[in-house]
Amino acid sequence: MITNKNELRKYISEDLYINLKVHHISLKDVLRYNIFGNESYRVFKLLKALRYHEYYTNLCKQGNTSFITRILLRYYTIKHHQLEIKYGIKLGVNVLGYGVYIPHINAGIIVDCISVGNYFSLNNGVIIGRNHTKDQSPIIGHNVTICTGSKIVRKVRIGNNVVVAPNSVVIHDIPDNCMVSGVPAQIIKKT
Repeated sequence: MITNKNELRKYISEDLYINLKVHHISLKDVLRYNIFGNESYRVFKLLKALRYHEYYTNLCKQGNTSFITRILLRYYTIKHHQLEIKYGIKLGVNVLGYGVYIPHINAGIIVDCISVGNYFSLNNGVIIGRNHTKDQSPIIGHNVTICTGSKIVRKVRIGNNVVVAPNSVVIHDIPDNCMVSGVPAQIIKKT
């Protein structure tokens, strides 16, 4: 959860490095990516809008309801939602840790859960969601990779260092350090 400017910078820099493999992006690179197109840069733009949306949301929750903060919250809320619609990726606010990697835009990704740890990787067609209420949502640990077409749709806890194989459906808790596959997903490898 981003509560100050230092955390905001850390989240943005980790997302930048994971997606573009650079620590700093120059104006020349921004122009090149916007003119010639770059999927990783577009994902980074979405994540950056999400991070600012989270930051200003949390400032308002802490009681900082100045006029400028409310205007910036409204701006980043709109920008975040516009980019979600444009790129086909729905990411919840105050859910994702830093270092999110999404290799493709227009991927049909939905992430609506309680929390996701740091260094999280998503692929096309992944749906992580709740049954009906917020307390029926998944909780996902650090260093988790969810492959193409996988679904996580119940109140489950996925441990750290887990790989969910393509087209798997997770309906049970997954321990740390393993790979799961199948419908329903079962452990196929422990490391």
